[in-house]
Amino acid sequence: MNAASQPDFDPVHNSGRRVEDDPRAIERDEEHLRQVGAELDRDEKQFARDLQHDHPRPSPKHEHRVEMNYHPLTLHGVRLTGLEIKEQAITAVIPNIQLNFHLTVERAGKDAEHTIGDDEYWTVHDGDCFTAVKPDDNS
Repeated sequence: MNAASQPDFDPVHNSGRRVEDDPRAIERDEEHLRQVGAELDRDEKQFARDLQHDHPRPSPKHEHRVEMNYHPLTLHGVRLTGLEIKEQAITAVIPNIQLNFHLTVERAGKDAEHTIGDDEYWTVHDGDCFTAVKPDDNS
């Protein structure tokens, strides 16, 4: 038998029958592909949930009115990193702030200041008072 006369085999079921001899072969293959696709969709959704859990992102619909270096500022999000807070302040054109500045916060009604690292998450509340100063500034 030459190569041209070789029968076409069903690669999924490998039944040895020619595909055109079994009209259900295509249906079985399509159903199998749907099942595999559904499994991949579930895996991708779980991966996205795991990624969100490991790296929570702020919700853009939340707005908080705070102060940054005695200027009013609206922050978008609930949990922001120190770097994200500084980025939003720079975008809002708060003067004299750079990304390498040290960031501290004083929560309304509390006396203690807290330093927020660039990678540290902070839960933002209305009335929070942030201060960003140069790394060598002792004020």
